[in-house]
Amino acid sequence: MAKAPAKPMTKKEIIDHLAVKLDQPKKVAELFLNEYNDVVYKQTKKMKEFTMPGLGKFVVGRTKARKGHNPDTG
Repeated sequence: MAKAPAKPMTKKEIIDHLAVKLDQPKKVAELFLNEYNDVVYKQTKKMKEFTMPGLGKFVVGRTKARKGHNPDTG
């Protein structure tokens, strides 16, 4: 029987994990995670990309608009 796919961690689970690993209160871990997210967001928006060494690269992607389709009129 196949294993069920693992679910991604929730924000709360990440905060709990950071608090244990850093030996800090959950509030400090939450502040760290929020600040990290803010830095990634702002840098990606400003520079159109953000590289976190050892983790990956965040890039703003743009796609062309697609023509809409009204299912009622065909």
